[in-house]
Amino acid sequence: MTSDQPFIREMNAHDFSAVLRFADEQIGTNYFSEKKLKNIFNASTKDDLCASFVLVDQDGIQAIRLSFPPNQWIERPAAQPVNPHMWKVSVDEVAYFQSLFVAKKYQAQGWGIKLSEASIDNLRKMGSKAVICHSWNESPGNSSRKYLDRLGFQAVISMPDYWKSIDYECTRCGKPPCVCSATEMVLYL
Repeated sequence: MTSDQPFIREMNAHDFSAVLRFADEQIGTNYFSEKKLKNIFNASTKDDLCASFVLVDQDGIQAIRLSFPPNQWIERPAAQPVNPHMWKVSVDEVAYFQSLFVAKKYQAQGWGIKLSEASIDNLRKMGSKAVICHSWNESPGNSSRKYLDRLGFQAVISMPDYWKSIDYECTRCGKPPCVCSATEMVLYL
C-alpha cells in the first residue's frame, strides 16, 4: 500500500529488495547484502514488534531506521567495538540504532526524528533502558549528530575510521576503505 502522503510503518519481510535498492543509493553500494539485511530484520523483531521502521511514499521507501532490541544485536565487526564500560546500564538492557538514512527529498523535515521516535517506542515495549548508536561525524551539515542531540543522546567516545572494515563504496569516501569517523552516543530511556 502506498499513499500520496509519506507515512511511517514497521519494516517487514516484503521490504527487503526495496530497502537494498534504497541503501545502495543512499549509503553506498553493497553496504548491506540481502543476507545481512535479513539478519537485521530478524534481529529487529521481538514479541510481534519490529524495532526497524521505513518511511514510504507513492514512489516507495524513502527512509530507513534499522534498530535492535537488547540481547538481539547482530554480530559486530571487531573494528567496530562498543564501549559498555562507559554506559550507566547493563548491556543486556541496551538497544542499538544500526542505521538511519533519509532520501534527499525528505531531509530536514523531521522524518529522521519521527522514525527514531517510532523505534524508541517499540524498543521501550521490548524492555530497553537505553539506546546506543554511532553517529557519522562527517554527515552533511552534521545532520547525524544534530538529530541525535535533539532526541537527547549524549556523546560517549569518538572513534576514527569506524567503517573502514566494511567493503563498500561510501557516498563520501568513494572506493574502499571508508575513513569516516563515528561518535558513540547513548540515550537513557
